[in-house]
Amino acid sequence: MPIGTRLTLPRQWFTPLLAAVVATLAVLIWPPERGTALFLAPLHYVEWMGYDALFALRPYDPSTVDPRIVIVGYSAETELSLAHRWPPPRDVHARVVNNLVADGVQLIVFDVSFQDASTPQADTALHEALLAVPNRVILPCTFHRDLAETDRAGVPSKRLVGAYWDDHVDFEQNARLGFGEMTRATAEGTTKHIRSCILVNYKQGWDRPDTEGDWVPSLPVATYLAMTGQSPADIRVYPKSVWLGQLRVPRTAPTVRDSFDGSAIPAAYVRFPSAPAPIVAFERVYRNEFSPGTFTNTVAFIGVTGSELAKATNEQFTTAATRFAPYPGRNTPYIAGVEVQAQILSALRRHGFMHQLPLLHLWLIVFVFALAATYVVRQFMNWRGPVLFAAIIALYLATSIIAFHQWSTHLPWVLPSALVVLTASTLAWMERGSLRKKWSGYVSPAVMQMIMQHEGDLGAKRYDATVMFGDIRNFTGFSEQHTPETVVRLLNRHLEKLTTIIYDVGGTIDKFLGDGILAVFGAPLPQADSARRAVRAAWLMREAALVPIVDDDGTAYTLATGFGITTGPLVAGHVGSQRRHEFTIIGDTVNLASRLQGVTGQPDVIIDLPTYALVRRHVAVEPLGEVTLKGKSQPIACVKVTAWYDDPRDDAAAPVEEETVMAE
Repeated sequence: MPIGTRLTLPRQWFTPLLAAVVATLAVLIWPPERGTALFLAPLHYVEWMGYDALFALRPYDPSTVDPRIVIVGYSAETELSLAHRWPPPRDVHARVVNNLVADGVQLIVFDVSFQDASTPQADTALHEALLAVPNRVILPCTFHRDLAETDRAGVPSKRLVGAYWDDHVDFEQNARLGFGEMTRATAEGTTKHIRSCILVNYKQGWDRPDTEGDWVPSLPVATYLAMTGQSPADIRVYPKSVWLGQLRVPRTAPTVRDSFDGSAIPAAYVRFPSAPAPIVAFERVYRNEFSPGTFTNTVAFIGVTGSELAKATNEQFTTAATRFAPYPGRNTPYIAGVEVQAQILSALRRHGFMHQLPLLHLWLIVFVFALAATYVVRQFMNWRGPVLFAAIIALYLATSIIAFHQWSTHLPWVLPSALVVLTASTLAWMERGSLRKKWSGYVSPAVMQMIMQHEGDLGAKRYDATVMFGDIRNFTGFSEQHTPETVVRLLNRHLEKLTTIIYDVGGTIDKFLGDGILAVFGAPLPQADSARRAVRAAWLMREAALVPIVDDDGTAYTLATGFGITTGPLVAGHVGSQRRHEFTIIGDTVNLASRLQGVTGQPDVIIDLPTYALVRRHVAVEPLGEVTLKGKSQPIACVKVTAWYDDPRDDAAAPVEEETVMAE
């Protein structure tokens, strides 16, 4: 490649290349499992807020909750009613279990941890209640992690321990177990906002040798297995899914590593129901004051409810479904942990899990929308551009909403939309700046504004316009008598006056030709009154040129200027090479204007017949008849303007009289 050669990107390639960059950035930034850098955390936080907002768009619908799930809630009111602080004695729970069983409950799930000592009488009462319903009660357990304890291989001890401190009886003997930890796999790294759930956890060690399988189910999973007549032995974990018997749960959330021993914790994003499970007050169940059949064939979760007690016991959470849309009747987005467990079970029952869009699909969708958005902002610099751009962004948001609610698929919308808006806005600003730079030397600010409002790319086009050519009289002799510095200084001041008038009238300067000036009216934007504008500008410039210019030394100079004006077809636009091009006008109309300005050699305004026909009510003229011009095979009829009237005259010459005048 020769030295100095520049690589240039064809304009038509720029838009898809920019769209590909935007799509690639969207893919690289968003996936939580990939974006571990700290500087990406704020971006992920914003996108997760957008994810939660999609849940808020759903209508409140109690039918989204499995009707077989009921919560027995222990609230601050319960503490006052029973005169027992949380947790109540175990014999109180025993009575609740007996009342639930008597009403035909299918399963009882305790989201209760009893680590305090109890009495033999209370333990015996609860133990006998559990014996009456073998394997129909789910008890929570926790992982005991102790760096000081190691197994034979020297790995730190990680054991499951029951939720009950029991010196007197073995409560787990006739109950199922599920670990109650549900917040180690949350998306934001917080233990208070829930979007995903832990499905199972690997059992490294266990203080009960009769536990089945290597995987310990979470409390909701253990409940689901019990409802379907299965056991932890039916759990099978694969790289992309977890099978709970016949139910396949996709591992849609990033796999979390246990910070203690590094074991993998499969997780899934939950499609939370749009309503909470019904709550029956604990004290009502204790006193058997509920309607018969309330718990028949249901799963009853027992745990803390009510914002006051949930907050006091650190059992208060928000979910993706409640962050921006609290449930009706509640003035807070927080719900109790037992409600979260119940909603996860409902999701298991109804296949309610969210999917993250595959990266390739995400890239393609963002690319298409970014391509459309960047195209319209480049193609339409007028009002159509913003309107079409807003429509494209709205369509992307609608696509994200439809995918979310119809197909349970999360199409990220905050970051991609922000990237598209930022890129398109920057591109539009640059394009408008380039357009201004390209036209600012030719057109007035008013015409510039019209160009920005109507067209973004004004290439060479055919116009019916009016051309004006002006030239200083006897400028050659003036140049011979003065120094070049003086000539240039005076010429600049003279052309500044003419330029101001042309811009004020709405013309476009094609170029300066030494002491001459070439301007066009009606291009690059059509003007219905282009002839009137041109003749008025020429008359004003003629008068302005007769006013002396005072040099720095106080000497006054008059640069009298004559003008020729024609109206007709021409081609106007940017002409030249890729490296250098400029706005110009081409056509016989242009050549004729340059010839007319020299007909008399005086500082006058000469116009041809087509121009006169358009401005006759604004001018007084002196017929010049048909004149022979250099380069023209036929004589050209023209007139000299002797007066200009801003207001049209009623006594102007009629078209028939024009022909008579021209013939004289």
